[in-house]
Amino acid sequence: MAKNHSPIQLSGTIGDLTFYRTRNGSFVKRKPSLSKKTVESSPRYSGLHAHRSAFGEAIRAAHTLRRHLLPFIGIQRDSTMQRRLNRLFLQAAHLYGMTPKDQRHGPGIGISLLQGFECNNTTSLSAVLHAGISGNFDRSMGNASVSVASFVPEDALKYPAGATHVRISMAAAAVNFATREVQKQFIDGDYLPISKQPTGSLTLPVSLPANLPDPVLLLLKLQYFREVNGDMLERFNASCCTCTILKVIS
Repeated sequence: MAKNHSPIQLSGTIGDLTFYRTRNGSFVKRKPSLSKKTVESSPRYSGLHAHRSAFGEAIRAAHTLRRHLLPFIGIQRDSTMQRRLNRLFLQAAHLYGMTPKDQRHGPGIGISLLQGFECNNTTSLSAVLHAGISGNFDRSMGNASVSVASFVPEDALKYPAGATHVRISMAAAAVNFATREVQKQFIDGDYLPISKQPTGSLTLPVSLPANLPDPVLLLLKLQYFREVNGDMLERFNASCCTCTILKVIS
């Protein structure tokens, strides 16, 4: 690529040279030896087309997931979340091969790689909550739930200084990557005092439409609060707040 310093600023192609203008000035480059038609019709470049298509689908899938789940995730995310989602979906496209478009959605896109994904990469669910956790989904009924075994908050939680309560929330999301539509339901648990008193077992249920064919994600979120004059004020600390894709049902 060369920059054109001539007072005559050209645009277009002359022989093997192509002149073009940008906001940074006028430039000239050699005309490509391959035409768009040649590249599109040549079997030699068929792998390139498949790779480009898979790359685009992976980025769109990551964007779809982030956009629909952000209302639930809230501030329990970090600035690298989108980039890490992109990387996971690109990894899935690579592992599952450049299959036809209609086979890359749902289980074929490697959605299972998302299990255990931390929206806040500075911590993990296992580091902030030491308690038994399980997720269940009945596809025929559309019933989803997350259960947490009884725990003692002061002992089982890694909580920020000044926090007086913790709240556990869950979400279920059925994702159709072909249409980019998401069926989702969120539910917040009760405010639990951070004390030596056991919480008792917790179950958070939501309902999705029955017999959905799409993969379903179950998410678990922890938020901390400080009670001030009867009001609950959220206390955010990146080292302990978390939102995790707990389970993937494909």
